[in-house]
Amino acid sequence: MLALFFYKNKIILLLVFALSMTCLPIPEANGLEADQRAKAFGGNIPSDITEFEYKILPGYCEARKRKGYRSAELERKTELWKKKLGKDFIHIHHYCNALNAMNRVNQGLGDREFLLDYASRNLDYMIEHVSPNFILLPEIYYRKGVILTQLGKGDQAVFYYDKAVSIMKQNKKVKKH
Repeated sequence: MLALFFYKNKIILLLVFALSMTCLPIPEANGLEADQRAKAFGGNIPSDITEFEYKILPGYCEARKRKGYRSAELERKTELWKKKLGKDFIHIHHYCNALNAMNRVNQGLGDREFLLDYASRNLDYMIEHVSPNFILLPEIYYRKGVILTQLGKGDQAVFYYDKAVSIMKQNKKVKKH
């Protein structure tokens, strides 16, 4: 992901590496009004992910959250994601809930303030519970900054953008050695 933002009158280019694309826009649902679309996409509870929403979220979301019948293929994918994400895979459903809430905000589905708060709290959980070297941590910090920016709290958002950049710089130094 590539993002531009302003910080102390400078344009900063932020490149966040992730295992897959996230927060893709949800297409219009045949011209339905926002509240009707929200019902079509699972209502206001972002943890209730619909079939359509699974298709636009990263693969690890379905691997971690899918309930009920789990095909052999899904079990295989789950094991692959466990290997890629390590011991922090157990927490990834909180990140998926946050991404889903952010997707719904971007499409005007549901109550914006509720969804942003929900996403923020799930990102806070991730920040508190994952290991400091978790591969998605820079992206989690970045997304926390995005939410705070959307809530008009740019001064607080800068802290999270800085954390994301700092971790990425540190990881880059580690990889060189």
